[in-house]
Amino acid sequence: MRTAGRVVLAFAAIVMLAACNPLLADPQTTGDLDRSAARYTNGPDDVWVEVAVSGAASYRVYAFTAVRPHNIVGPTTRDCLQNDVVVNCASDLTGVHVPDQVLLATDAPRYAPLMTVWSNETIDVVLVCVDDASDTGCPPTLRLALRTRDGDGLLAGDLAPAPLG
Repeated sequence: MRTAGRVVLAFAAIVMLAACNPLLADPQTTGDLDRSAARYTNGPDDVWVEVAVSGAASYRVYAFTAVRPHNIVGPTTRDCLQNDVVVNCASDLTGVHVPDQVLLATDAPRYAPLMTVWSNETIDVVLVCVDDASDTGCPPTLRLALRTRDGDGLLAGDLAPAPLG
């Protein structure tokens, strides 16, 4: 029994170390798109997921976030931020998502709030990079950071890497 208890404690410690806020990720390249996914847990519902990028200073980086239908826990009517204005997120057969891609700051990386999420939802992030010659494709140095913040601006819950859907 003691061995089983130690195994459970060791597993719990690994899981706790794997979840964090913010979550730093190396997006996976799939053609001209770079993708990542994170699962939000152990926090309140209706919090903002925010993204930031680094390692792409000479690129324009556009972000698109979504919660796929099988991952939706909260309502399909929720808030998104588009051009610094709160709007309704789009909701269709692909899930709940930002109505349009958002241009991220790359010269001085900062977090951009994109949409509200509920605990136990998996957030998909798609990044499109465009260089000065209008070629698409993100550089191998691109890094993604995700975080979740509540209405008071405080970090909320945990984020852990999730498999791409």
